[in-house]
Amino acid sequence: MIARAAELLNATVSSFVVGAAVEKDEAIVARAERTLMPAAQFDAMIDALDDTTVVPEVVELASRPRRVARRRRQQSPSSSQGC
Repeated sequence: MIARAAELLNATVSSFVVGAAVEKDEAIVARAERTLMPAAQFDAMIDALDDTTVVPEVVELASRPRRVARRRRQQSPSSSQGC
């Protein structure tokens, strides 16, 4: 079947297989890098982010020491010159 599909596209089996793998790769990466949700759920999320209500439990948790230290990024010479 793969050979027939490649033939129908006027492609070699190798280029057909590589093309199919690239398409699948792009789909998997796109799905992993994007979050899809219904519009109502998105609106609820934005409303929750815009809510300025102070929640004491969150304040307490945010004031705790970090369990994992962040690494500081090293500045490249071009970024330190304001370029």
